[in-house]
Amino acid sequence: MMGKKKINLVNNHLLFIILLLQSLITLYCGKDKQVVQVDEDKQGVQVDEDGKLEFPENANTVVILGQSSHLDISWVYTSEEYYEKLVKDIFLSSIDFLKSHKNHIIFFAEIFWIDKFIKESEFQSEFLSLINEGKIKIEGGGVGTDDWVIIPAEGIIRNYMTGRNWLKKRALKIPKDAWVPDSFGFPPDMPDLLYFLGFRSVAFSRVNGFTQTPKHLSPITEKDFVEGSGGQKLFKTGILTRWKGRYGEVILFFMPNLYGIGSFFFCELDFPSNVYVNPEAECLGEEANEEIFSKKVLDYTGRMKHKANSKFIFIPIGWDFERPKKNLGRFVDYWNEKYFPSTGTFLVIGSFSDFISLVEKEKDKLPVFEGNLAPYWTGYFGSRTYLKRFINESIFRLMSVETMISIAQALNLKIPEEIEKELENLWFVMGAFTNHDSGAGTLYKSAEEKETKPLVKETQTKISNIERKVLDIFREKIGSDKKVIINPLGIERKGVPPFGYKIVGANEPIPNENLEEITDTEKFGFSIGSILWTDDGGSWRIGSETPPGRFEEISEYQITITKKISPEGIIFLEAGTETIPEGHSLTLRFNFQSKIIKILNESHTGLIEYTENEKIYKPTFTPFTNFFKVYLESGDIFTIATKGGKGVAQTSDKSVDVFVGRNTKFEKYDILGPLGDMSESGPFVTSFIIYKKTKSEDNEMDSAKAIYASIFPIYSAKGAKADSKTEIPESFSLLQADDNLGLYIYRIDGKYYLRLWKPSEKLIIKEGYFKNSEPVNLFGEKIKVSNTFELK
Repeated sequence: MMGKKKINLVNNHLLFIILLLQSLITLYCGKDKQVVQVDEDKQGVQVDEDGKLEFPENANTVVILGQSSHLDISWVYTSEEYYEKLVKDIFLSSIDFLKSHKNHIIFFAEIFWIDKFIKESEFQSEFLSLINEGKIKIEGGGVGTDDWVIIPAEGIIRNYMTGRNWLKKRALKIPKDAWVPDSFGFPPDMPDLLYFLGFRSVAFSRVNGFTQTPKHLSPITEKDFVEGSGGQKLFKTGILTRWKGRYGEVILFFMPNLYGIGSFFFCELDFPSNVYVNPEAECLGEEANEEIFSKKVLDYTGRMKHKANSKFIFIPIGWDFERPKKNLGRFVDYWNEKYFPSTGTFLVIGSFSDFISLVEKEKDKLPVFEGNLAPYWTGYFGSRTYLKRFINESIFRLMSVETMISIAQALNLKIPEEIEKELENLWFVMGAFTNHDSGAGTLYKSAEEKETKPLVKETQTKISNIERKVLDIFREKIGSDKKVIINPLGIERKGVPPFGYKIVGANEPIPNENLEEITDTEKFGFSIGSILWTDDGGSWRIGSETPPGRFEEISEYQITITKKISPEGIIFLEAGTETIPEGHSLTLRFNFQSKIIKILNESHTGLIEYTENEKIYKPTFTPFTNFFKVYLESGDIFTIATKGGKGVAQTSDKSVDVFVGRNTKFEKYDILGPLGDMSESGPFVTSFIIYKKTKSEDNEMDSAKAIYASIFPIYSAKGAKADSKTEIPESFSLLQADDNLGLYIYRIDGKYYLRLWKPSEKLIIKEGYFKNSEPVNLFGEKIKVSNTFELK
């Protein structure tokens, strides 16, 4: 959100003066304003029939200028307000622009907005035709662009699956390149998840360890990063690398100057337009002429060549809600006529995927990067914990419903088309919720009150309704004196053999009658308390640690903590309070009886240890998706899960803290905060599941099974038939797998797929309706290792 973050700050006079002075000092040109007349109708370089960009063979460097516009779903405004104020006009402007600029290309990432436009606009056919022609390209193709750090992997997978299904229904091309410019951080197993999704590349801009946010507009050096940080390591390696995970790799394009740097080439001053004040403004100040544009290109490419690792350089154009640059083709022609002969640098107009298609041919020559680019302190881990809880619960409930539907289909039970359509619509809504602003909980309070909170309640009701409808289909097949129990997981669960904890509905993990109240937890190896922290907004949420920021422990804080234990020894906590003072965060502190050796956090393909050499904020919080494990010197190992706050920090040699909630007016960016209100009203409530093992008993898969068995629902429904004859089993699960965790089963185009927690080369099915399986990515392509299996 460089666009929105930076542009909102322009309203603040002090920062405006600081940036103005900086821009005047570092202005690339300014005195030479020679204008060369170029034919207004002459456009950029031709694109051949295969969509490959043409450039002279003798070009030493080829610069691809990519015209885009980053479209948030809900941040400052609600989605409806964004559409009426900005998005609709951007799409209409794009249609007009591409009609008169035949060789231009524009690309977008978010299906959410394209879907809305073609549903509501009379120009839908023209827009879809431009997509079919490749004039408008879709890069990424999710409903939105997710938060990649704290959203469960299943939410990210379904976001892209939903987007791809939308595209397939309209016979549109499925993207293979992920454009996620504004997401806030990236775990070390992200290349694996991208690989399993079928992507060949990814582009992003926010990395950890970056400390000089104002320099996003000017030359960046290694000294602008925390020494030894993942961000510094990536910057040293270069802006174009092969990002390797444990199982796969993708081409990584890193944008150190953020995702709209090319927009400044069209303005005399290095300021973006403030679309929130004046959507019509191209620049804050005068627009550039051909010479100013060319001098800025010359300066930028000159200092990026040594980081490019390729003769091809991609320059993104377009901050948030930015319309196409009307002078793009004319300026490109001017450069190629005047500057190409002397520089050997040739400019073309293309998309991110065009750039990757060129780079892919020489990817074996690219350097390899391996590492963690997830932020190790940003406040959004603890922001709007109710929203994080809702997202987690909803993802697991919808996965369970999808598995129930697959079970019904395998049993030849008819699922009405309306139910499958409802499920499809709910996944689309969840794709908007997992978008980087909503999923992270960083949206403004006005948008939250007007749109997010009502939509949460509406979605919860719809999920409950679809659960009931699917259960009714089973009820009609069993006797009135019988009941059916459905286990959506591909594992055996204890409690109701062999299916696990029985529940009615999907909100309570275990019925209260199965739990025993406990007064303290000391006898289990730990005690708990709640801590209040002064929190002035921290280091924003952009993956950097921009000082100064204040996050300091004040004192203990009285909250309500309910403690219960199951017959199997699993401890359940619920912690909450009605209010948190503004400008503060609240954590739950786990005090252990032995020293902590290490903490492992669950990411998308298993457990990962997040480490950094130096951290500005102490303590520092690291992300987890569903649970983390604490290893003690005594040999005890605690697995702790929560659906609420998604950051954990070691606060002493024997304690860790997890967010309960956060209430800050702003999230700090540089010296000043952006205009607007991000405070939270409460109540602040979150729940925890604690599972203890010794070192000799510890197993990564067992930990995952214990946690997922507690957070996935099991459905129970009484029969509706008058007679006692039961046509389907009273209780069943579809399959059981050895040494893995089958999270859910879904069907696409008549084929069944199983999503696993742990990537694997093979899947051994113990029992059930499916006997064979093959690992595939989400394009259906066979690959060696995957977390998605086609069932046969």
